[in-house]
Amino acid sequence: MSETFCLSAECRRLERIEIGEVTLCRLRTRGGVYFFQAGQFVEPLTAAGFVPDERLVIHGHRLSDGTAWADWIEREDGTLHAPKVKSAGWPALAALLGVAAMAPAIILAMIAPDGGGWLSLVSNLLLLSSGFILLPALWSVAVRLHPGARAMRRSLTRQRCGKSIIASEPPQRPRCDELALGNGLHGGVGVVQGRVESVNIKPTAQGIPRYRVSLGGEVFTVPVHAKEIGEGAGPWFRRETPLFLAAGDRVALMTHSGDGEVHGVLDLDNGAAHVAKAGRSGSLARAVMLWIVGLMLLLIVGIMAAVSVGDWVTRGIAPDIWDWREALGLVGIVLQIFAGMVALIGLIMALVYRRLAVGRAAAPSEKIAALAYLWRMRHRGDDVLNGFLK
Repeated sequence: MSETFCLSAECRRLERIEIGEVTLCRLRTRGGVYFFQAGQFVEPLTAAGFVPDERLVIHGHRLSDGTAWADWIEREDGTLHAPKVKSAGWPALAALLGVAAMAPAIILAMIAPDGGGWLSLVSNLLLLSSGFILLPALWSVAVRLHPGARAMRRSLTRQRCGKSIIASEPPQRPRCDELALGNGLHGGVGVVQGRVESVNIKPTAQGIPRYRVSLGGEVFTVPVHAKEIGEGAGPWFRRETPLFLAAGDRVALMTHSGDGEVHGVLDLDNGAAHVAKAGRSGSLARAVMLWIVGLMLLLIVGIMAAVSVGDWVTRGIAPDIWDWREALGLVGIVLQIFAGMVALIGLIMALVYRRLAVGRAAAPSEKIAALAYLWRMRHRGDDVLNGFLK
C-alpha cells in the first residue's frame, strides 16, 4: 500500500498541461512535488491557480520515486478542493437484484415439467446481464475500500470538522546534478541537458499526443498516454510518476541513435527518472488482433443468424421458446470460441512481436536504462525508474 500523509507547505509554482481532455497539474511546494488532475476536485481549480508563497494543507499518497499525488488541498483562504467520489450506485443494486432473481428462476426451471421454458431463458439472460453489470460495481466498491481512500476520507472529515490533523514533515530532497557525460553522442546514446526552452503538445496522425520539447536549439518529441496521467485504474493504484515537461525545467534527454527518438528523461529538479518501455508496437499489435478477432466474430454470428433465420423461413413459422433457448446456447458457444480465439491470436502476436524485437539493436536502450539507474542511485539512493510508452 502506498504511504498517505498530510502536511502544510508553501506554494512555489503551479503548472498545467492539456493532454486531450485531461488537465494534468504539477504543484511545486517547499514540501515536495505533487501531481493531480484539475478535474478531480468538486471545487474547480481556477485559472489563476495558487498564489506563490500561499500556505496550503495537502493530503496525498506517496509515489514510488518519492513524489506524490495530491488527493485534496485546502487553500489559505479556507477553500477546500475535495475529490469527486464515485459510488457504485444503481449498477450494484441492479446486479444484486438480478442475482437475487436468478436463483428462484433457476430453481423453478429445474422443477418445471417442461424443462422451464421461458424461466430457463430468463435465468440465462439474468446471469449474463448481472455479470456485465456486477464487475464495474465491484471495482467501484474495491476503490472505495482501498486503505488509502479510507485514510483520505478520514483526514478530509477531520479537516471539514475543524479537528487537528497530524502533519508530516516534508522530505528534504536536494536538486540533482546533470549527467557526467557532456552533450553529444556516447556509444549510440545521445545526451542533451539543460533548461527546456518551450513545450507544446500536438497529437500524431494516430491521435497519440506528443510533447514537442525545445532544448539546446533542437526539437524533440516524447509521447504521452492517458494511462500515464492518472486515468484508467485511478490514482490509488498508480505507483509511477507521470511524465510532466514544462518550460524552465532542468532535464536530461537521452536519445537512441537508431531511431533518433527520446528513450530516457531525467528530471534534474525533482529527481524523477523516466525510461521508455515497449508500447506503441504492442498497442498496434493488440489493435490488429482485436480487429481480426472482431471480424471473425461478426462472420460467425452472421453465418449462425443466417442459418437460424433460413430455418425459420423454411418452416414458415415464428421462432418458439425452444428456438430462442437454442439461440441463447449458441451465443454461449460463440463467446467461448471468441475467448479462445483472443487467447490464441494474442499468443501468436506476442511471439511474433518478441521475435521481431530480438533482431533490434537493444544495446543503446540498455545503456539508457543503466545511465538512468546509476543517476537515480547516486542522487536518491534507490533504483526506481518510471516508464513511458513509446
